[in-house]
Amino acid sequence: MKIGKLILNLLLAGITARASVAVADELTLVKNGSSEYVIVLSSEASPAEKWAAEELVSHIKQMSGAQLTVQGGGEAPDKAILLGDGPMARKLLGDVNLGELGEEGYILKTIGQRLVMVGGRPRGTLYGVYTLLEKLGVRWWTPTESTIPNLKTIFLPEINLREVPRLVFRDMMYHECFSSIGKLWMARNKLNGLTNESGPDEEKYGGRYEHVGGHFLHGCNELLKKSGVPLKPEMWALVDGKHLPNTQPCLSNPDVLAAVATAAIQELKQHPQAKFVAVSQDEEGRFGYCQCAQCATVGAKEGPSGLAVQFANQVAAIVEKEVPDGRIVVGAYGWSCEPPKTIKPRDNVIIAFDPLTCDYAHPLASRHDDDVNITHDETKAKHYFYRPGENKRIRREIEGWSKISTKLILYDYTLGDCTPYPDLDCLVPNIKYYADHGFTGIFTLGSLKSAGADFYGLRMWVIAKALWNPAADGRALLSDFLQGYYGAAAPAIQKYMDVIHQSGRERKDYYLTFAGTLGNALHLRAEILANAEQALREADKLAAGNPELESRVRHAHMPIWYMLARRGPESVAWKTTETKVGKMELRELAKKLAVVYQERNTSVVGPPFLDWLNDYARQSEKGRVIPAELQGVDPQKYGLVQACQMDGDARFWGKIEGASDGWCEVLGQPTFGVWVGLTPGENYIPGRKYKLFARVKGEGKASNGVACVFSVVNSAVGEANKNQSVTATWPMAMGLGFEEARKLLTLSKDVLADDLADGQFHVVEIGEVVNPAMITFNLPYPSSAMTSVCLDCFWLMEVPNV
Repeated sequence: MKIGKLILNLLLAGITARASVAVADELTLVKNGSSEYVIVLSSEASPAEKWAAEELVSHIKQMSGAQLTVQGGGEAPDKAILLGDGPMARKLLGDVNLGELGEEGYILKTIGQRLVMVGGRPRGTLYGVYTLLEKLGVRWWTPTESTIPNLKTIFLPEINLREVPRLVFRDMMYHECFSSIGKLWMARNKLNGLTNESGPDEEKYGGRYEHVGGHFLHGCNELLKKSGVPLKPEMWALVDGKHLPNTQPCLSNPDVLAAVATAAIQELKQHPQAKFVAVSQDEEGRFGYCQCAQCATVGAKEGPSGLAVQFANQVAAIVEKEVPDGRIVVGAYGWSCEPPKTIKPRDNVIIAFDPLTCDYAHPLASRHDDDVNITHDETKAKHYFYRPGENKRIRREIEGWSKISTKLILYDYTLGDCTPYPDLDCLVPNIKYYADHGFTGIFTLGSLKSAGADFYGLRMWVIAKALWNPAADGRALLSDFLQGYYGAAAPAIQKYMDVIHQSGRERKDYYLTFAGTLGNALHLRAEILANAEQALREADKLAAGNPELESRVRHAHMPIWYMLARRGPESVAWKTTETKVGKMELRELAKKLAVVYQERNTSVVGPPFLDWLNDYARQSEKGRVIPAELQGVDPQKYGLVQACQMDGDARFWGKIEGASDGWCEVLGQPTFGVWVGLTPGENYIPGRKYKLFARVKGEGKASNGVACVFSVVNSAVGEANKNQSVTATWPMAMGLGFEEARKLLTLSKDVLADDLADGQFHVVEIGEVVNPAMITFNLPYPSSAMTSVCLDCFWLMEVPNV
């Protein structure tokens, strides 16, 4: 960063760095690389306060070369920094009520030539030190990348700052968080959840906001298993006439209540620092709530969430007798998002709200969908991927919960992984919206499975700043990061961000939590990818010659390279981009992605993706890579998607002999499955009819029955065959039950084990489709009739008009 820009930023922050004579009321902390100041710690300093002193000493030395000394309690000299609560600090501050600072608030105040930094315990003083360093220009962008300004002389103006965070619980879960440097980064950016795991440095970071019983959005099943009670079939949810083990408990079963309450009491007693224990529905609860007579009665009267809140209230009443200050968390998630009609949470019950189908193309506060008067069921039936009214519904739910509870926490999402995801307009405004509506804690789920995801540093840093101060200016935070992190390339990176956000800002598209990452998302259309590539090539040029910036811009470029590589040289996106920027080579993209993988450990663009990509590049140089069944067929008449070009998880990829490009998606158990979002103009022509085929083989027939299931969601869906084995398909991952999922499906096809028993590849005709939005491939729940099933490819064959 240029020194002029740095000085401007520091002036805006209220603290100056300049080589001039100090004026009245300024404190000269460092002059020409040396300091007369000492840090005074109370004789009763906590581990976090001692660490605060170490951090201050270390950063001042890195910035200026000055070595501050640290001394114990007692009288402080005239030039002193008093850290932490103690007699001298209290004497200087007078009648200030330090109890009002809580666990994390702090006071920074200059008194004469002294600086007093006092905070609540356990973390307040530490956060005060980090605030001072940030005001001096220090930025901890990512766990491995920081800006430490070079300031030989440091002046502090008169300071009188008091801060107490509005959100008492602030946490996020990115891959980068699960390391020692990740935990340090979180502490420096004032995140107190530390992803709810203990570590050797936890005490010096001031501990963490601890909770037990599984992650707070889930946890009921974990408590059931910890209870030691034998789990009978009738303790599990009755759905479609069957009890489904290990999915959702029957919340009206007295044995379930007794077991969960017993385990909750055990957990709270074993972890006395825990703020709450979770009894929320588990991930497998997406299969729907129990439909037994008792549960159905409550559900009919109160709505599905009435079951969850009633159960949490019952557990809380039992827990309160044994652990009076114990708190219970229950999730408003999927089927339980709508508040109950009359039941209210007890005082010791916390609601964890999950905006699972939030439209992340538009901030909640923008109210862009206020004029939408379509019902929720209608939006699900007509606009599964880009459906209006979701934010309107979520605002209604939030307002409903805030009327019946003052104890709300949030489970949110920023799912940028290896595809561009245009949610940056929402990051800060949505946090403010939740804080303004009574939420006291926010957890954000980010790119958990892969390091180095799209804009991971930007997202982590901006979210952390907004969690500490929900009233922060989101645009200013984004600008701060872009200028500080990308330097000279910042304008081009901003241009790229504008390109990928264009469809949401101008065309009023709607991106649900997960749908915005699918290949058919409108911000991933050919013309947008081409414009994005052009903007990022400008960034490449602006960063040239600075190895640090080159690496950062390469990483920003990764999602576009990834999308183009997945689409391949025969795609509309590839050809449109070549028209914009010139000839491209798939092997060259593979090399660039390999460098990003080496620099950032971004597993999504590492093996096996790179192995497949290099294989595919070599094969495509000799001509189209197609299955034998399409040899000699006019390529204008079909749209082909290879297994590794789908939106699924690369952990299911495998090299399989006989596959059209040598690779398959291999499933051995029911999961969220394999899915592919199909793009109009890329995979099919809108309005035309196609026959859908899949090339698949099975391995190890275990029994008669269904081996795998193919499903299609259309942009305008109809009724599926309700006798088909619709299971853990993508719609169900969105929190929908069996019946709701079936309503979304235009087409569903069971493939029987008998049809795949010979271990050879077979072409399966799934059916006829028009405007298919997504295809999913999965195994039937709870198990397949085969050991594994291998999917080679899909293709759409145009049906000629007769």
